[in-house]
Amino acid sequence: MINSLLIGVNLAGAEFGSNVPGTYGVDYTYPTHAEIDYYASKGLSVIRLPFLWERIQHSEFGALETTELTRLDDVVNYATSKGLKVDLDVHNYGFGFGNLIGTAQTPNAAFADLWGKLAGHFEANANVIFGLMNEPHDQSATTWLVSVNDAIAAIRSTGATQEILVPGSYYDGAWMWTTTDNAAVIGTGIHDPLHNFAFEVHQYLDADGSGKHSGVVSATIGVERLTAITQWAESTGNHLFLGEVGVATDQTSLTALNLMLSYMKQHADAWQAVTYWAGGPWWGDYMFSIEPQNGVDKPQMAILVNHLSSLGFSPADAGTIVYTAEYGAVPSATEVNVLVQFTTMQYAYGQQIGVLDPALYAYQSLGVALASTAPQFQNIFGPLNPTYPASPVGDAQFATDAYASVFGHPGTSAQIQVFVSQLSFFENLYTAAGVFGNANNIDLLARGAIYGQMLGVEAELNQVPIVGSALAHA
Repeated sequence: MINSLLIGVNLAGAEFGSNVPGTYGVDYTYPTHAEIDYYASKGLSVIRLPFLWERIQHSEFGALETTELTRLDDVVNYATSKGLKVDLDVHNYGFGFGNLIGTAQTPNAAFADLWGKLAGHFEANANVIFGLMNEPHDQSATTWLVSVNDAIAAIRSTGATQEILVPGSYYDGAWMWTTTDNAAVIGTGIHDPLHNFAFEVHQYLDADGSGKHSGVVSATIGVERLTAITQWAESTGNHLFLGEVGVATDQTSLTALNLMLSYMKQHADAWQAVTYWAGGPWWGDYMFSIEPQNGVDKPQMAILVNHLSSLGFSPADAGTIVYTAEYGAVPSATEVNVLVQFTTMQYAYGQQIGVLDPALYAYQSLGVALASTAPQFQNIFGPLNPTYPASPVGDAQFATDAYASVFGHPGTSAQIQVFVSQLSFFENLYTAAGVFGNANNIDLLARGAIYGQMLGVEAELNQVPIVGSALAHA
């Protein structure tokens, strides 16, 4: 399986405080090297770095402030030296110096000047991304489009070629992209001579989508709120960057985040990245904080890590696929954590013993491990079902029907025989071990191994996670 979704985190702090420009270390801060090391060690690949316009440039059209630029450089240079991308996020909500961008007081030319100077400064660092603005909201999409295109023109005039993230207006919610005129205006009106841009959107999962409440609407609300914009991006060939999403630590919220990330990975042609909100040193007991406490990871971090795949193989996807197929239900976030630990160990063991495909070995191991406790699998394909008795005839019928269930079409005689031979091998292996119980239990476990193999082959052929239960087609 190929996972091309970049997963990262917002490292907040430089945008904090109402005293602007304020005093560094009192009103605001920047992430430390130790924090960057922590997130890099987890395998995250991108940092969204919020900061305020008025701190990096003390007056419109003025020079970039030297001391502040040094702080920004320190974070950017250290993070990119660790292989991380850094999204420079001007966190001003569509304003600058107390006035709306695009007005006489803060004209588009001033906004373009800021971005021209930032782009010129970071032009040589290929791992920098230019995040034009956080959540503009008071401008119409038509007004905001002019501001955006002026900033893009200023960036490209410096020779900078890095990706630009373009937000919509109206607080930039993903779920409202197609119901406002963001899609029709911003989505069709960007002028970038390099065409190296993506649309940044945010999506929180509480009732009003604001991210101000700890609960989520449901376990599936993340998928539901991303569906329309995903379909829009896929139909128009555009790319999306989810700049903010955050959840609390209750089970429903964690499951919603897990399912949301799985959905984004399934639609990686549309979604290129997600940065969780938020990390940073000053959050304290903030409900969405992903900063570790006393050296202990937050539960949200486990969800992010579960969806990482530096090996081209996702333990989270594998565990979810086999669990869903054998149980007929999606695993909870806690169950996914357990599945990931087991699958990761099996993958590593497969590498250690030199199997040709350690990913397939992990699927096979999952199939065995779950078969003995999965009632749906037992009822449909277990030897107590008269259609599939513990016999050569029953095994052949299982292989035939399981193949059609997983792959969606009948197998040839040769294809079925491969799995029948494998099934016989496992039955003999488990019988010789002498610890797997009676013939029915041995046959059940062997069929679980074969079913896991089939799911793994199907997943590798499609290179996308399977959604729903393969048994539903049986």
